Amino acid sequence: MYTRVTHQMLASNFLRNLTSIARRIEYAQEQLATGKALLKPSDGPIQVARILQYNLSISQITQFKMNIGDGISQVEKAGSTLLDVENALQDAREHAVDGVSDNMNTQDRLSIASTIDQLMNSVLQSANDNFKGRFMFAGYHTQDQPFHEIVSERSGYIDNVTYTGSLGSIERRIGRYSNLPVNFNGFDTFINRPYTYEGKILPADKPLGFTGTLTINDRDFYVDAQHTLTDIRNLINSDNETGVFAEVRINQLILSSTSSSGDITLSDSLEGDLLQNLGLAQRGAYTIGTAAPALPLVDSTPAIFTGFGAVANLTYDSTNNRMNLRVGPDADPYGAGQAHNIYIPEQTYASVADLATALQGEIDTAFGKDVLIVSEAAGVLSFTTVATGDAVTAGNLVIGGTINGLDDNASDFNDLNLVNADPAPATFAGIAGVDGNDKLVIDIGNILSISDQDIVPQTIDLRAANTGTLNELVDEINFQLYENSYLRGVVKASAYDGRLKIESVETGDHIPASELVITDGATGTLTALNLELNPTPAYIEGAVLPPGGFPITITGGLNDQLTLDLGPTVSSEGIELPPITITLTAGNYANTQALVDDINLQIRRNMDLYGSVQAVVGGTVPNEFIQIESIATGSRIRGEDLGLSGSAAVTLGLPVGIAVNGGGTTEGEGVHLEPQNIFDTLIDLRDDLRGVAAGDSKLVNMFNGNQESLALMDGDTITISTSLKSVDIDVLVFHRVDDLVFAFNEFFGTQAHVSLTRDGRLEFENLETAQIADLSITAKSAAGETRDVFENLFKNFPSNIPGGSKVVSEEIIDPQRYVKITDIELGRIDIEIEKMLGFQAIVGARSNRMATTRNLFEDSELNIRNLKTDLEDADFAEVITNLSQMEMVLEAALNVGARVLTPTLIQFLR
Repeated sequence: MYTRVTHQMLASNFLRNLTSIARRIEYAQEQLATGKALLKPSDGPIQVARILQYNLSISQITQFKMNIGDGISQVEKAGSTLLDVENALQDAREHAVDGVSDNMNTQDRLSIASTIDQLMNSVLQSANDNFKGRFMFAGYHTQDQPFHEIVSERSGYIDNVTYTGSLGSIERRIGRYSNLPVNFNGFDTFINRPYTYEGKILPADKPLGFTGTLTINDRDFYVDAQHTLTDIRNLINSDNETGVFAEVRINQLILSSTSSSGDITLSDSLEGDLLQNLGLAQRGAYTIGTAAPALPLVDSTPAIFTGFGAVANLTYDSTNNRMNLRVGPDADPYGAGQAHNIYIPEQTYASVADLATALQGEIDTAFGKDVLIVSEAAGVLSFTTVATGDAVTAGNLVIGGTINGLDDNASDFNDLNLVNADPAPATFAGIAGVDGNDKLVIDIGNILSISDQDIVPQTIDLRAANTGTLNELVDEINFQLYENSYLRGVVKASAYDGRLKIESVETGDHIPASELVITDGATGTLTALNLELNPTPAYIEGAVLPPGGFPITITGGLNDQLTLDLGPTVSSEGIELPPITITLTAGNYANTQALVDDINLQIRRNMDLYGSVQAVVGGTVPNEFIQIESIATGSRIRGEDLGLSGSAAVTLGLPVGIAVNGGGTTEGEGVHLEPQNIFDTLIDLRDDLRGVAAGDSKLVNMFNGNQESLALMDGDTITISTSLKSVDIDVLVFHRVDDLVFAFNEFFGTQAHVSLTRDGRLEFENLETAQIADLSITAKSAAGETRDVFENLFKNFPSNIPGGSKVVSEEIIDPQRYVKITDIELGRIDIEIEKMLGFQAIVGARSNRMATTRNLFEDSELNIRNLKTDLEDADFAEVITNLSQMEMVLEAALNVGARVLTPTLIQFLR
């Protein structure tokens, strides 16, 4: 089939092609006019999409470069500030070294202390430095000054620095997937180690089951049973007035003070149990009775030698003044035994009492104090061993006989009337010691010892008549501890949940249980006090089996269930668990061991019980019984955390209820880190040179603020009295100011709290609403001389201190405190200098990384712009060539068109 081609068709096709050529010529002309290769998106959709992406990349790079520029400026500004801090620390170190020189006098050191204080103010100013009106070391709170000083009203010096910023890290986006911190939060930079409490490891995402009120720096927080560690952290951090940061790190609750040297005060509503559950209980090594003590105690008695009659002669000379005494090892506190010739001072005595006093002095000189006591009644002399108990037999005290080759010529019937022969034969004590249960032997190690040496075990000889109640027992033990120069300020007793608690004064988990070992000094003492020598578990002891004879039948659904309720101290995870029921295997059990084996099998099948409790066979055949006990041992294991119930309990002879508490000495608890940071280090250096008293300053070396010696000496007596009571404190040469503070607190108990302030003053705070009436603090020498300078420390104290108020003593000066600036003290400031150097390295690394990144962005931007230009800009040579070719095609087309179109139209098209 053929199609007829008309003239009109030829003309239409020609015109359509001619229009296309014209449009291409027009497009080329526009390219030349605008310089653009693409005039609208449809001209090249793929190329336009690429250009838009290039524009976006260039925009992002521009923003990243701006971020980097700002970040470099901020980081370098921080680096410059930290360099100023480093220089201040270097200057402080050099001044501190100068202050230790023996060429410096007191005024020189005070001047250096003032200089160090100025340097600390400079560091504080740097810590509050800003960049473009925003505080650099405030974390996220850049509008608020982060550091605030607390100045002592009395000394005018900064005592503490607090941080009110956040722990936030401010970052700059320096790449599509890359951020870089540009700030240093002030807490990590300047207060990197404040007072800190670290709790024990607990499950991170489980409800802990603890309930109670936790008090932190007088702020209360109610802990609910459903709270996790994170919940407790958030609860604490929601209160801005605690002065504490809480965080959870490695499944531990960690509390950090927001000030450079401020302590954290912790307590709870459960006698410390909540703190113990969280691992925040700051305790030393301790032992707590498994139950209330059986009181009163029974007295032990000494060995006694009593004369046969009244002293017949009060005149002594070289012919009748030699008396021989022997003390055996069980009556000798040194355990060696002694024998001495005692010479009665030659004179005529006014009375037998005077003679007894003279003998006591000679015996104390020969044997040492607290070995023998001389007494007189109706003219008859008695010699009594200080040591008591059934170990002290009559053979531990012997009078007369021959010692050092010399006979006793003073003990015959005609003079002292101790024996009825001359020379006096060796005669044993008339009465041997009788054992009671009123002695404890306390053995402390070198960590607890004041002298840092492992001293011999110390016997605490209680006065049984003073132990009728638990409170009287506690008071008596503390009295005897105070009377012992080795144990005073080292060990203390208290009442805990109706039981006796004995613990070290020094706290923390660096105190092992071996540092506090308590044993019987007289048979039955530990039993009477319900104290355990070795660590024991909490346990529930069943009745002797079998009540109806073996085999014992367990019937499924009737008597096959035991329910164990585990609390934090028994649970292996340290949390309060809901009651857990185990089901025994139905059947007949031939003996007690078979029952125990099945109970343990069911325990092993329960992950919450396994590793927490176990069953054991107690007693011996035929008096065996089942005992359910905790795996953990020691006094920290509470009986209330092991409860038992269930249908099988009666069948197995197990009592329903709460277990016996764990016993034995438990190691110290709680990690409590002392502060070590820039401000605290500089304050300590300053105060070392100022010479204000510290806790470890020796009391006998102290002065007042006028540089007058307090004149306290070994053997002086400090007396504290109020309208209610009075106590004498014997000053010993090794006593520290902390020992005095401890004695004050022992005296006041819960009535008042005494502390040593940072500027060397004793602060008394009345903790009760009732006033402390007729307060008096005096000091006297052994000869009765008043220590006026010491007493004047309290000259401004009111005689009556109102409830809830505080009074502060005058300044106590330690003129030798500067010698504490040793390698250890200087090492603290070296650590801070090294930390600043570390920050300088971080500044350099961040600056280099940002500068390198900016250079890479500049290179990338140049490449992207080149690629964009290649797509956007027209190639003029190519366009001109194409335009020339299209014009030639147009002219040729018009020439050809003359055959199709009319001349007039061709002329128009031309």
